[in-house]
Amino acid sequence: MRSRRSPRTLRFRLGVTLGLLTVVVTLVAPLLSVLLVRDHLEDRAAEQLISTSDRIEAALSAVGPFQVPAKQVTALLPSLAVFVVVDSAGQGHMIGSAGSDLTPDQLATFVRETDGLTPGQADRISVGSAHYAVTRIPAPGIVIVDSESTVEVTDLIIGLDQSDNDLLVQRLLWYTVAGACASMIVVGGVGAYLLRRGLRPLELMAGATTTETGDDLLTVVSQVAHSHSGAEIIALAAAFESAFAARQDAETRMRNFVADASHELRAPVTTMSSWIDHYLQGALTSTDDIDRMVARLEAETGQMRHLLDEMTLLARTDAGVPFELAGMDVGDLVDEVVSDARVVTPEREISFHCCGPARVLGDPHRLRQVFGNIVGNAQEHTPAGRPIDVRVSVGADIRVEIRDHGDGIPPEQLVHLFDRFWRAEPGGSRTQRHSGLGLAIVNAIVEAHGGQTTVTSEPGVGTVVTVVLPAEKETVS
Repeated sequence: MRSRRSPRTLRFRLGVTLGLLTVVVTLVAPLLSVLLVRDHLEDRAAEQLISTSDRIEAALSAVGPFQVPAKQVTALLPSLAVFVVVDSAGQGHMIGSAGSDLTPDQLATFVRETDGLTPGQADRISVGSAHYAVTRIPAPGIVIVDSESTVEVTDLIIGLDQSDNDLLVQRLLWYTVAGACASMIVVGGVGAYLLRRGLRPLELMAGATTTETGDDLLTVVSQVAHSHSGAEIIALAAAFESAFAARQDAETRMRNFVADASHELRAPVTTMSSWIDHYLQGALTSTDDIDRMVARLEAETGQMRHLLDEMTLLARTDAGVPFELAGMDVGDLVDEVVSDARVVTPEREISFHCCGPARVLGDPHRLRQVFGNIVGNAQEHTPAGRPIDVRVSVGADIRVEIRDHGDGIPPEQLVHLFDRFWRAEPGGSRTQRHSGLGLAIVNAIVEAHGGQTTVTSEPGVGTVVTVVLPAEKETVS
């Protein structure tokens, strides 16, 4: 089985990136400059040759077919230029002192390599170990006369030795490479130090996660952030602390949830176990006692089933399992909930107002559960004789407000209303037969419908629970 390579470290990737940038800056760019210098020198030599050939052609055309002293032609040449004449037999001859050390084979190379050059064209050839910029000038009928010989020529060849230019380019190249290597060594050393220093806080934080736990881990992260000045490190430490705190909070909530769920299930299980023990010990002898035991077992079983249903519903909403949504009028549904509440508590005044059709896309069963829970809580926690007002408002969203006129909820309890298994009874008593999941379920269902639930309360005045649901979008046929 082929093993997967471990991911490269951030330090390695940054180091490679820094190295590539250093190579580009210190080597590639200077090398391009050297190439530009070389091309410039070659272009200048070519321009010099073309200019010289133009002057020689002009001078020769002025005299026509005639004997021309070699000095008259060489006077028009740049200094140290090589002047080779080609006779009618195609042989090359040296004229002048420049290039006098050329061998016959090298002269033949001049003739052979320049064959085919047109007037005004320059080229670069290799003669021995040297390089020449050359051009060839047609000169039929011209006789070049010097102190040693007289040559009837067909062409003139002018060559400029490029050894000095080649040496200059070669030295520039070596200087560039040496400077680039030195720069890369310096930049590499300094970059490695800066990377190690810059990434040290991250390494310390990562190491702390494997050696420390709980508050000790947060202490180490805080110390690292404050000992290394840097906005990014401080921001990372803050995010780390926030994430760790959120994780601890989630773990605490989970432990509390499990503990509360166990407590809720323990009470009916204990009751049922006690009744069964009484029966097995023969303490229940009459038919009435047995009937009462069965009734209690049935009641406790119903309580457990109700609790499990509520926990299952919360688990489904946490997992994002969608509800079966359909177009519906929330006003009609809330009106039905209010009508049921009036039947349950006929002595209490419950008003209802809806300003028009309140269409939403929702699950009628679950939304009925939402508003039934809220109205039921208002009935239960509001003293007898005080009214409850229910209002449905239609706008960009559908707003349902359930207002009671009870004693209100203290601010310290208001923030816990949507917590699971939380009750407002002092000391968290379990005397009332409620699971403490009602408002948690309300909030979960509303959020699953894309809505929001808010609670505002003023002690001595009353409490307002507001459910906001997105209005159903009209479809254009």
